[in-house]
Amino acid sequence: MIVRYMMSVIGIIGSPRVNGNSETIADSVLAGAKANGKEVKKYNLNKMKMVGCQACMGCKKNGICVQNDDIKVLLEDVKNAEAVILSTPLYISQPTAQFRMFWDRCYSFMGVDFSPFIAGGKKLVTIVTCGSQEEAGNKVADNIEEMFAAMFKMVPSGKIVMAGGGPPTVAKENKDLLNKAEAIGKAL
Repeated sequence: MIVRYMMSVIGIIGSPRVNGNSETIADSVLAGAKANGKEVKKYNLNKMKMVGCQACMGCKKNGICVQNDDIKVLLEDVKNAEAVILSTPLYISQPTAQFRMFWDRCYSFMGVDFSPFIAGGKKLVTIVTCGSQEEAGNKVADNIEEMFAAMFKMVPSGKIVMAGGGPPTVAKENKDLLNKAEAIGKAL
């Protein structure tokens, strides 16, 4: 079976801040991918109209979420992407509410038997920023990576955890971090 991707790389930003650390790092990954000839698109979850998963099971009948909101479009783009960048800060040692709402809606990617409705092999980049607890950041990043790899057969292709990110401009000032992020994007 040949899988054709319509959109190359999608960045999904779970931060409520505009141009905060999570978005800055994701932008560098996207810039690297674009420099390598990939088509890129970015979604900022905080700017989207979305509702949480209603557990209606409608997606199990036809393979798509039946909710009519902005997340439905994003979910279709994820299905068609060859690489997905997931970026979120930690709030109280967890991904943001915006990110968790997207994550719950990914339930529509699974059949009743938990087999994925989406093609496996998509590359996955995970970015987690946090104020001070790097250990918590690593734990959440690992959890996100493990779940998307196990449930949707995505291939972990880069992970960045940045601690000390309370002020929203810390990432912009860390050229080594941004260079690492751009290199990850070029490898997608």
